[in-house]
Amino acid sequence: MIAVALVLSLLGASPELDDGRAAFSTLKFERAVEKLRRAADDASLPTAERVEALDLLARSHVALGQADKARAAWDALLTLDPMAPEPQGSPKVRASFKQAKEAKFPPRYLQVTRRPSGNDVLDLELVNPWALEVRVELWDATEGKDFQKRGELTLSGNRGVMSLQPGTRGYVRVVGADGVLLASLGSATEAFDGPPAPPPPLVKDTPTQTPATTPQQPPARAETAPPAATQPQPVGLTTRKITGIVIGGLGVAVLAVGVGFLATGIDHKVKADGWPLNGISFPQYQQYDGDWLGNALGGGLLGSLGLAGLITGLVLLLSD
Repeated sequence: MIAVALVLSLLGASPELDDGRAAFSTLKFERAVEKLRRAADDASLPTAERVEALDLLARSHVALGQADKARAAWDALLTLDPMAPEPQGSPKVRASFKQAKEAKFPPRYLQVTRRPSGNDVLDLELVNPWALEVRVELWDATEGKDFQKRGELTLSGNRGVMSLQPGTRGYVRVVGADGVLLASLGSATEAFDGPPAPPPPLVKDTPTQTPATTPQQPPARAETAPPAATQPQPVGLTTRKITGIVIGGLGVAVLAVGVGFLATGIDHKVKADGWPLNGISFPQYQQYDGDWLGNALGGGLLGSLGLAGLITGLVLLLSD
């Protein structure tokens, strides 16, 4: 039980979200609204859990016929995750989501930001809620030259990375499939700097000099180094500490696997309990309902073994 509690704390499980899920799956929508609102407002929860709480909250308001409150919940969800896909569910749920999204984002809305990186790398992230087909162009120039299009960033999802040439300044244009500018990062008059250009090599003129003759000196006698045995020897790791590191590392690995299995079991349990309102098919419901307990038990057992290994490793490592 201690291992299960530890795993749940690592997963950031929220009692309010758990109660909200349970109330929603049993069609107790008013209780679901109460619990899910608290989970959605809890800024200490991971973003993924708050997004899930807002999704279920909006669905509960739709079921209660509270259209304005549903749209407010969708709006809060899109603030946390502008790229959130259209939810699965009834036509009323999808229509409510679409109305909130259209009110928040214009039809050709797109935003581009530069993620933190060195001045030799351009790391971009797009907010593209309507999944518009775009191309991202990098324009750059060296000192005294006109800006020219150097290339296009290859996007992976909503991210793109490209190296910057030394001694250049540049800006980014994001254009749609029709060639219309949708967003930009900088401009020709407000360009960002790339890495500095390397300094030119120094060329020195070496004057020709006549070497002076110097009297030869007798070779110096070599100093005798002190015996190696007199030098202080570094103290290495003991066998006990090395064993502790190995056992602790294995414990962490087994604990991580156990967390993965337990998380999968919990996820399948939630999806099975939410059927048929969560949009999954009946074969998927049977699969999730059949295998969640095995995953949860296996994850708990592995987590217990991993935790025991981690504690044993720490004891060995910290002991004299």
